Amino acid sequence: MVAGAGASTAPPGLALTGGSSPSAAVVAVPVANVWSEPGAARRVDRPVLLAWPDVPAWLGAMSQDDRLGLHGRLETQALLGEAVAVLSERAGWAEVELPSQPSRKGKLGYPGWVRCEHLAEAPATAPAAASATVSALLVSALLVHGQTEAGGPVALSYGTVLPIEGRRGQYLLLRLPGGDLVEVAAAALAPVPPAGAAVLASARTFSGRAYLWGGCSGYGVDCSGLAHLAHRCAGLVIPRDADDQAGAGEPVPTPAAAAGDLVFFARPEEEPHHVALWAGQGRMLHSPGTGRVVEEASQATEPYRSELQPLARRYAGPG
Repeated sequence: MVAGAGASTAPPGLALTGGSSPSAAVVAVPVANVWSEPGAARRVDRPVLLAWPDVPAWLGAMSQDDRLGLHGRLETQALLGEAVAVLSERAGWAEVELPSQPSRKGKLGYPGWVRCEHLAEAPATAPAAASATVSALLVSALLVHGQTEAGGPVALSYGTVLPIEGRRGQYLLLRLPGGDLVEVAAAALAPVPPAGAAVLASARTFSGRAYLWGGCSGYGVDCSGLAHLAHRCAGLVIPRDADDQAGAGEPVPTPAAAAGDLVFFARPEEEPHHVALWAGQGRMLHSPGTGRVVEEASQATEPYRSELQPLARRYAGPG
C-alpha cells in the first residue's frame, strides 16, 4: 500500500473481511484511475499505473485518438483519501465501488477496478480533526501544490478532502492516508457554500480545462464529472453519471432553472447523455467532449437546443 507522497513500495494486498463482505479502504495517491476491468489499460496508460501515478505524463503522451479510446476503458477517477469498498482482488488489481460517487451500476457506489498499490486500508476510527476541502477556489490552478514533512512535493486535486492536523503560519498541515503530513497554503482551502450560485462559481474554475472521458479531478473532467465534483466541493453528494443525475435531486422545469441547476440533453427515446450547469440568460457551463474544453455556451445552439430536456434538477440550495 502506498504510504505517502513519492512512495513506490508494492503493497502486500488488501484482505477482504468476513469472506465475501467488502473491505474498507481509501485512495492513497492524489488521483487513482478507475478502470472498467484489469485489462482495460493500454501501453499509453502506463504512467498512471505506476505506484505513484504520473497523471501529467499520461495526459501529455495521449493523442486525440488515445483520448477517444478511453471510452469504455476509464470509468471515473477517485481522489486522495476517498473511501473505497473493496469487493475482490485479482493479480494486483482491486475490484471496488465508490460510495461517494453514487451510481445505479453498483450497490455501494460507482464500480470499477483500481491498482492495489493506489489504495490503503481505511483508518480503524474516523479522525477527530475537522475535514477540509482542497477546492483550489482561491488559487489560479486546479491543483494545490504542497510539501510533505519528508520534503517531497505532492499535487492535490480540486475536491480532495483530508483531515486538518495543525497550522504553521499561513500553511495548514493535512494528514495523508499513509500517515504523513503535507503542508499547503491555507488560502487554497476554500469551503464552497451549498448554494447554486456558489456551485456554479466553483465549477467555473475548470473553464479552459480539456475534456477527459471519465475525468473527475483537477486534471480534467467529463460533463457529469464537472457537475459531480463541483457539488462535492459544496458538501453535496450527487450521482456520478448524467443519466443518474437526471433521476435524482429536485425536479425543476428547465425554463425556471436557477444558477447551478443541472440541465440535461438527450436524443429522442434515450436517456440523457449530456449534462451542464445552468448559468442563466440562456447560457450553460459544460464540458462538451473530447478535443474541447470546459466552456460557457448558449443552450440555443445545436444540438443542444433540440436535445434540451424539459426538467432540470436542483441539488444545491438557493443563492
